[in-house]
Formats: sequence, C-alpha cells, structure tokens
Amino acid sequence: MATASDQHNNDYEQLKTTLELYPSIQISQVEGQPPDNYEIEYHLKGYVRNPDGSIATAELHRIRISLPFGYPHFAPTVKPLTHIFHPDIDPAAIRIADQWQEKPNLSDLVLTIGEMICGNIYSIEDPFNQEAADWYEQHRDTLPLDVLQIADIDDSDDDRFDTLDEDTFSSLGLDDDDIFGTETEMDESRIDMLRLQIEQKNIFAASKTMSEIPKSVNIPDRDQLEQTIATALKESDKLYKKAEQHEDHGRLDEAAHVLEEIEAIAADTPGLDSLRNRVLQSQSLADNFSLEQEEKPSEETIAQATSDAPPPKQKIKKTGIAKKSSFPLKFVLVIGVIGAVLTAAGLLYLQDKKVLNQCLAEWQKVQSLTTNNQFDDAQAEAEAILRNIPNLKLLTSSGNALASQVTALLNSDDFQQGLLGNTLYDGVYISFAKKQKIDKLKPLTESAEALVKQGKIRKSLAAYQEAIRFARKHELIEQARELTETMNNLRFEEALASAKKAEDEKEWENAADTYRRALEISRTLSDPEEAKEITKRLTVATFRHELDQSRQAFTGAQWQETITMLEHAQHLIDANPAAVSAEERAELNRLLLNSRLYQILTLAREAYERRDWAASIKQYQKALHLLKTEKEGFGPGTEESYTKIEKTLLMMQIAQEQSYAIRAKKEDDLERILQHYNKILELVQTSKFRSDTNLRKLTLNSREQIAETRTLLDIQDRINYLKANYQQIFTKNYPSFAGSKLEPPKVHFNKRIGRKMLFTMTCIERSQGSPSRLELRYIYDPDTKRWSLFTGQG
Repeated sequence: MATASDQHNNDYEQLKTTLELYPSIQISQVEGQPPDNYEIEYHLKGYVRNPDGSIATAELHRIRISLPFGYPHFAPTVKPLTHIFHPDIDPAAIRIADQWQEKPNLSDLVLTIGEMICGNIYSIEDPFNQEAADWYEQHRDTLPLDVLQIADIDDSDDDRFDTLDEDTFSSLGLDDDDIFGTETEMDESRIDMLRLQIEQKNIFAASKTMSEIPKSVNIPDRDQLEQTIATALKESDKLYKKAEQHEDHGRLDEAAHVLEEIEAIAADTPGLDSLRNRVLQSQSLADNFSLEQEEKPSEETIAQATSDAPPPKQKIKKTGIAKKSSFPLKFVLVIGVIGAVLTAAGLLYLQDKKVLNQCLAEWQKVQSLTTNNQFDDAQAEAEAILRNIPNLKLLTSSGNALASQVTALLNSDDFQQGLLGNTLYDGVYISFAKKQKIDKLKPLTESAEALVKQGKIRKSLAAYQEAIRFARKHELIEQARELTETMNNLRFEEALASAKKAEDEKEWENAADTYRRALEISRTLSDPEEAKEITKRLTVATFRHELDQSRQAFTGAQWQETITMLEHAQHLIDANPAAVSAEERAELNRLLLNSRLYQILTLAREAYERRDWAASIKQYQKALHLLKTEKEGFGPGTEESYTKIEKTLLMMQIAQEQSYAIRAKKEDDLERILQHYNKILELVQTSKFRSDTNLRKLTLNSREQIAETRTLLDIQDRINYLKANYQQIFTKNYPSFAGSKLEPPKVHFNKRIGRKMLFTMTCIERSQGSPSRLELRYIYDPDTKRWSLFTGQG
C-alpha cells in the first residue's frame, strides 16, 4: 500500500512531466520534502481586478495549492496569489470540489485551473463571485481568452521543398539572431514579474524576486523599488503584531480591521490567512454565546417551571345552591369516559391521517427530486419522512409500509451512487456531469451515422471530427477513442476504394495520393499486413506521378515515418531498377535526404527550446555532416544552407558556455566563470563569423566579464594571502602579543586607492587574560607587489 509520502512524490513527478507539455504553466516554488505546497504560475490571458476596481486582462497569474492530511481522499486547498477575476474564485479560495470529486488528480487539477483562468470553465449558478459571474455572462462571446497549448511541432500541410530556403530556416527558427541572449531575456522577465508583484501587493514574493535579480542588472528605479518593499515589509510586520495583541486581549473587531490593513499593504504576508481564520472563528463563537444568553430563560421562570408547588388556588364565587342531578352519578361517569375515549381516538386518527398525508406528499416530492437527480434534497426529505412515521399511533401499518419503501430507496445502489454524483450508464456508474456530456455528444454521433447511411462520406467525416473535438474537450476519453477508430475506419475504406478506382483507370497521380492517404490511416489500425500491401502498391504508383505530389505527405511532425516510408520505397526500386527512371531515382534520393535533414534540424530546435545545449549542438553537427557528405544529393543551395547551420551551431556553443558561466556565478566559482568566458572568446575569434555585429558585441561583453572576474580573483588571492600569514603579520605589528594564540582572522576588502587595494583584517587574541580584538589595515601595491601598513594616506 502506497504511503502518503509515496503519493506526494508520485504526484510531484507526474506534475513535472505533465507541465513539460504545457510551457504556459510553471511550478514557481514548492515546499516540503516531498512537496505538499505548490506555487504555480500561469502565463495565460485571463481577467483580473485592478487595485482601482476596474477589470482588465493579464497574462500572469499565480496560485498556491496545499495538500492536506488525508490527501488525496481530501481535496487540496487552492488560493489565488494574484487578483484573478472569475466566478469560481474569491480572494481566499478557488472552487475545485466538483472537479476533485470527479477526478482526484493533482496534474488534472492544475490544468483545470488553467482552463478556468482562460475562461473556458466557469459557473454561472451559485458562484463564489457573483459580480464575476455577471461579467462572464455579459462577455461570453469573447470567451475563452486563451487556450492551453501543448508544446509540439506544427503539423500543418505546407509544402516541403528540396532545398533549405529562407522560409524553411524561418520555420525551424534558424534565422534568430538572439539565440545567445537568454540571460537578458530572463532578467527582463523577472523585472516584469517584480513590478507586477508589487502592484498586486504580493510584497513577500516581490522581496524574493528582487533578491534573485543580480546587482549587475540595470533597473533604473531599483532604489525606489527596494524602499517600497522594505517599507511594506516593516509596516506589515508591525500591523501583524498589533493584530495578534488585539486577538490576545479579545478585541476581535479591532483585530479584523488591522488584518484588512495588512491585506492592503502585503496580501501574501505569511500566516495572514491562519490569523484571519482564528479571528473569524473567535467572532463566531462570541456571537453564538451572546445568542444563547439572550435565549436563556429567567431565574423566575426556571424556578416556577421546576417547582413542585401547585399553582395558587383560584377563588370560586358561589352563585347559589346546586340542584341534585336526576341521573345516577356512575352512569354519567361511564358515559363521560366512553365519550372521552372516542374523542381521543378520533383526535389520534385525525392527527395520524394528517401526518400520513404529509409523509405521502413528501414521498412524492422525494420521488420527483430523485427523478431530477437532486439526491441530497431527496435524502433530506426521505429522512424527514422516517422521523415522522414513528409519531403514528393508529395508522402504523400504513406508516411501516411507507417506511419500507423509503428505506429501500435510500439503500438502493442507484440512490447511493446518486448521492456521490453518479448515475447508471451502460451498466456502469458515471458522474452526472459526464452523463450530461455524453447526452450532448449523442446527437453529434447520430448525425454522423445518418450521413454515412446517406452515402455522404465527406460530410460524415466532418461530423465525426466535430464529435471527437467535443469528446476530447469534455474529457470523454473512451468515447473519443471509439469515435476516432470509427472515423479512421471510414476514412480508410473510402480512401482504399478511391485508390483502387484510380488505379484501374490508370490515373497514377490520383492513385498515389489516395494510397498515401490510406497508408497514413492504416497506421492507426491494427492490421499490419494491410499496411504492408498498401505500401507496396503505393511504391509503384508513386513513381507514376510527379514527385512533388508525394511531398504533401511529409509533414514536420512525421519525419521518422516519412523516412521509413521512403527507405522502404528505395529498397523496392533497388530490387526492381526498371520500374523507374534514373531521374526519378535521383529525385527520390533528394527527398529522402531532405527528410533526414529536417528531422535532425527539428530535433536540434526542440533541444534548443528546452535549453539542452549539448543535445542541440550534437544535432546541428549531424546536420553539417549530412550536408557535407551528401552535397551532390542535396543539389543547388547546399553551401548557403551549410553556412546558416554552421552559424547556428556557433550560437548554440556560445549559449552553452553562457549557461555554464551563469551557473558558475551562482556558485561563486570564479575560475570556472573565467574559463567559460575565455571559451566564448575562443569560439568567436576562431570563427569565420567573428566580424558579425552581434558577435562583436558579445566579444566586448565577454572581455568585460573576464576583466571583472580577474579583478575578483586578484582580490580573493590577496585575501587568501592575509589569511595564510595573519600570525606573522599580527606578531610583527603587535609585538606585545608575540607567542599569543590568535584565532583565524576575518579579512575584508575595503576599496581601491588608485591601483592599490586596501584590506581590513581582524582577529581575537585569548591568551593574555580577557579576549582582545586586534585590527590591521593593510594595503597592497600591485606595481611593487608589496604589502604595507595603511597609515591613512594613499
């Protein structure tokens, strides 16, 4: 059985893997080991409320997800960290209960919230934010504002060319001149993030972001921003302590008011939500206690109710002498008792009849609510019936019969599943939401099936495609799979019939195109022999029509399949050389080479986008090798293509060294920094592109970095010298402490005086009584390479 720790670990790994496919969603921070708190950033268009109350669109949103004890059986708590304007989102929480009940999965939850931010998912009925619900209803024609896109290669049907022209390089991203500018882009992104955090009063997050931006990055108003953050942090800390004092002294209203002030200054103050919840709970308890005191009966009433003394006797006014009754007293008493019994029985019957009629009316309501899938309300009504039936005194048989029906309904599988939000569909219980989606899908499917029966194949394929899009959008995975299989079978049969007809009529161009379509469809089916036979027939037909028609099958996302198909065709014509001409063979070879080259360049570009420099460099080197060894096969334009890829390779190598240098800076490894910037200079200086404007700028920047790093290394060397020789230096300048035990010193570089470098060195002497603090100011002259005691003069 998996432990909670295993669950957290597995969900974390799954979430990271999922978000690799969605570049617009990022994990900005995690807490816990394994993580049980996440901060997620969404780079999507969504509505936000500005500080002035206006509604606008923003492209950066942040939330916090906390996994509770008992996760995943208990849903996470989700809170917005930015001012997201959405019907299902308020400042303290995001509504996820329905989604978690249907699919308790952390990765799906993160994606669902992204769909909510885009405006693709929202509730109009019973919203968290009624104002947002009204806004979304008024602007429904503009929704969604954005979509979650998977980071894949565009699989459009644009033509592919034999040689690498400008459009090809543009589509593969090889014309970018700013490939090595990743550090600057990252700094600008963090500065934008910083300003947004300050604007949205997320001061603690802004403080963290500011600390991550190197001092070397130019921010014109850095001092002002730092002052704003420091002031807000100080004020929020002061107010937080004040709120705690109010809470400790029972001044709950004052505490709540102070918390509102903190929210307006630093909305992400740690512990703010916890303190607010405590204050609200305390206020609720205080209100309940006051209500109980108001309802408490007076002592006089309690005394009278609990006293055994009889009530005071009422004086009876005598009006005359009673006449003696003419009937015997016993007879009168018997008649009275019988009358009383009959009256009581009648009253009981009428009371029972009233209760039973009320129960029967409620039973009809229960059945109606159940039919309408309102199971929670139906359960409440049914339980009310069961509570009332024991009150029957005479009509118990009818009551018990009704109770049996109610109990049977409550204990039925359908009702119990209904309480969980499920209903029976094809022998399996599914959620009401899913059943509603399936019901909406059904007319689309029936329309497609009707078009098939009418022989309108193309229209039916369009209808099936629409049904599949609906199923995928609403996560009807099984239905989408079945519809896709049905549509592929239909497309396959239609394509195969058309191809055979064209083949019989000797229309080779049409036959090849249709066989190719059938082959692509057959790859989604389960009969490899069928695909093999079609491939053979395709090979013969392909060389009977113009080769440029065959390129339409080679899309950017299917390079390997293209290569496999062409290599198989090559094998077939090698076995039967007479089938095609030498020119056609050369054309096939050129198409195969281009497919291999496109595949390599696509892999190189993908590696670049995920900043895997080594993999990107390796692929670009493979591309150059292929162009060089197969120069004749590629034909005209090879030299120009080679030069472009060669320059791109240089950019990748420079970017790799830059990333290493940045990592070395974070680790304060000056030697490695120097090594990587020297490597960049070497790459540029030995390249035939060294006169390029961007590379010249890069050279100047690298030299500045090298000079700065060497200066830091020089200072570090001087500090190391002082630390290694401090005993001798202090003994020389403090003769009275000769032989004393000195603790290792602290050395600090003060400043430069001309070319000289001034250092301060302090240490503690403990051998002669009380500890003594010794301090020397030493200055180093790089021209003479000598140290001397600083006397206060340059």
